[in-house]
Amino acid sequence: MKRVLIVDDEPVILDVLQRILSRLGFDTAVADLGSSALKIFSRGMFDLVLMDILLPGNSGFEIAREMKQTRPGQKIVMITAIDKYRAITQSNDEGVNGVLPKPFTFEMVKSVVEGVLNGEDVFQQEGMNYYNW
Repeated sequence: MKRVLIVDDEPVILDVLQRILSRLGFDTAVADLGSSALKIFSRGMFDLVLMDILLPGNSGFEIAREMKQTRPGQKIVMITAIDKYRAITQSNDEGVNGVLPKPFTFEMVKSVVEGVLNGEDVFQQEGMNYYNW
């Protein structure tokens, strides 16, 4: 079973993503802070990390950088409700694998997660560019 670490400071987002991913057959772990995410990440292997950009303390990008230093091939998708164009640009610069916009739908989560896990560039995936959000 593939494992996904979900990092978001909003309990409702953690709950919804955990439910969606469980329904899709993934094993999930959750963290509400970057520091907690790093501890969980250091103790296990994850096929994917879904992480909010705006977290208390360190930003999601700072946490993603630390994760990528530890495991350069780690697949990471940033979650955001802010300017999607800026998020995509910074994600590309940081070597992050994609962006999941808030609000999201079940189908968006499924498409982004499956795309990234299949090695696709979610920014160029049909229907997943920022103009369509």
